[in-house]
Amino acid sequence: KVPTELQANAITVTAGGYTALDVVGGLLTFEGVTAKQPGKGVVRQVVLYDAAKQAKAMKLYLFDSVPTIPADNAAWTLSAADMLKMVCPPIALSSHDAQGASVGITYALQLDSPFRTDGDSKLYGALVCIQAPTYAATTDITLGLSIIEDID
Repeated sequence: KVPTELQANAITVTAGGYTALDVVGGLLTFEGVTAKQPGKGVVRQVVLYDAAKQAKAMKLYLFDSVPTIPADNAAWTLSAADMLKMVCPPIALSSHDAQGASVGITYALQLDSPFRTDGDSKLYGALVCIQAPTYAATTDITLGLSIIEDID
């Protein structure tokens, strides 16, 4: 197994308010999480960087192939077909573990969620707010994903 660096993806969000259970950023794509196509590995951690320091609970849904995800700031729905593409239970990002003067960081560590990609080296995601954040800028959120690739 080979550990990978934390892959941080800037997410374009709405500069404004969300309602609880809205999608934040639309469909997320994590490129190159495995060297092989298809590949397999283990999701080790997720880190949410919040430049607006909103401290709102979120859930991250990860998929092995492209799901149908509502657009940014639209109500979250999950079809039965897309549920079958999920690689692990939803990952709770519920509180800010580290905070600076104007930023927050939330960690989900030691997840140990195995996955297999479906024909490519990507994982796909949807970030859903459980509480209603308000962002000042479209660049307020960055999401990091760390995996261990299974190379056998």
